[in-house]
Amino acid sequence: MMLIECEIELGPGEKLSLPEEITERVGEGRWLVTVQPAETSGATCTHQAFLGGYSPEDEGLYDDVAVG
Repeated sequence: MMLIECEIELGPGEKLSLPEEITERVGEGRWLVTVQPAETSGATCTHQAFLGGYSPEDEGLYDDVAVG
């Protein structure tokens, strides 16, 4: 089973069109296309997994890294 996902942002007055990378991969057969609103948290990815993923021995290792 092939699963293709993409996130598209439309501006005022824009119409939906799928990226060519997707339309080229979809061929003969029956397809189910689902459209749903994306989360509006502002960020599309976070670094929470990284920040919570180091061991206690690494505590303070990144304290000198500039944030911003």
